[in-house]
Amino acid sequence: MKTRKVSDVQLDFLVSALSRGGMFMSTSEILAWMKEQNEAIVSNISQIPLSEMSKWDYRDDHICHESGKFFSIDGIRVNTNYRNTHEWDQPIINQPEIGFLGFIVKKFNGVMHFLLQAKIEPGNLNVVQLSPTLQATRSNYMRVHGGGISQLS
Repeated sequence: MKTRKVSDVQLDFLVSALSRGGMFMSTSEILAWMKEQNEAIVSNISQIPLSEMSKWDYRDDHICHESGKFFSIDGIRVNTNYRNTHEWDQPIINQPEIGFLGFIVKKFNGVMHFLLQAKIEPGNLNVVQLSPTLQATRSNYMRVHGGGISQLS
């Protein structure tokens, strides 16, 4: 296997970024598909009291899942000599887990093509967003949440 220099990889990205079209879907086709998905898919998300959340609770001074996995919401106090405000309190997401984040990439006719997944998650600006091919914390890929695998049409 040939060892590639960083400059070769950078050139591949530049050539791909300047390319006018891909072999499978153009950017305009992807944007049109995303618009269709966001108009067709219904996702109802409503805010509920913490006390009504299944398997999530406030204990030991933070919000956490009963499994002890995923993330917790912790309170922190910040002290700094940076800027005008030197101390404040705020919540922070604490997720001390390893995970995976990556794209499957293949070159076709000299142009890099990225495999993405369309997914729905609470908090997305649109209903469906494009994400890396692989995006999972250990809790997610071990399916601690008990959820299944879904597929968009």
